Amino acid sequence: YQVGITSNYAIVGAYNADEKKGSAYIFEKNNSDEWGEVKKIVASDGVKDDFFGCSVAISDNYAIVGAYGNDEKKGKAYIYYPSNINSDPQNTQVCESTSADFSVSVDGNATYKWQVNKSTSFVDISTTEYSGVTTNKLTITAAPSSINGYKYRCVVTLDGKEENSSVATLTVHEKTTISTHPQDASANVGGDAIILSVEASGTNLTYEWEKDNKNIAESSKSISIETKVVNSGSYKCIVNGTCSNVTSEEANVLIEEAGNKDVGNNNGGKTVFSPNGDGQNDVWIAPDGKTYPEHKLVIYNNIGEVIYSSNSYNNDWDGTHNGTKLPSGTVCYFVFVKGSDIVKGTIAILYK
Repeated sequence: YQVGITSNYAIVGAYNADEKKGSAYIFEKNNSDEWGEVKKIVASDGVKDDFFGCSVAISDNYAIVGAYGNDEKKGKAYIYYPSNINSDPQNTQVCESTSADFSVSVDGNATYKWQVNKSTSFVDISTTEYSGVTTNKLTITAAPSSINGYKYRCVVTLDGKEENSSVATLTVHEKTTISTHPQDASANVGGDAIILSVEASGTNLTYEWEKDNKNIAESSKSISIETKVVNSGSYKCIVNGTCSNVTSEEANVLIEEAGNKDVGNNNGGKTVFSPNGDGQNDVWIAPDGKTYPEHKLVIYNNIGEVIYSSNSYNNDWDGTHNGTKLPSGTVCYFVFVKGSDIVKGTIAILYK
């Protein structure tokens, strides 16, 4: 260790610290003649084997620290003086589209100029997304994810002396969003497993799956549903992130014995309509004219493909799939009724 001392201050070099990057510590003597650490200093450009702190000296107003290993042992000296800045900006983490603040504290009538480092160097801030760029507090309104990792500092001028604050980094966490939701699916008992998945973006994402509003032990973005037995249910995924939690749309899953898609007069019964555009019987009316505003209706063709679905059916399906009229034939429907059994039946499409 190297030591320098004056009447009220002392500096101690620790050149082997942090893989020999080195550091130095400044101490001050109080009115009771007790010494206390007031600041640790390191080289702003320090690297391994610099030996910052190999030589030190101090006066009441200045300190000097040597680093003989710097720049392939060409060496370097760093001069420090008392700061006018009482508190520096701090690293800040915010969620996307929320506000972030950085501030400095100075005693006296100072002027301020905030700067940003987007990649390699600091430049004065002039864009409108910032406010307070010439005050002691910088505000970023509705921070976008594109400025994640930007660095900020304030240039403070007091009594003709210009000084840079320490550097603070902004971390902007992306909001949690789901881009792809799980889809309705059906299979025969003994068939291939049904895969449900979500695609989401955000920060520190985790996944929770529910079947019929009850948590199941799945924690990845995709789940595999076995088809060993007859089964049905509504599945959804809750995606948790640093900034928000988002729930996917529900996917209804049916696993039945082969051939059970032709359900005959089961619960909902068999209905007929003729969507030929003559203004009569052109839309499918659910049995007894029921509507299902809070439940999900799914219509399948005879090979188990979803040809229509609605979360709020209002007796308005016109017998089309992706804009194309279906041929004459029989399809089946399932209504997933909350808190009750599934209502199911068949629909005959006839053209006169």
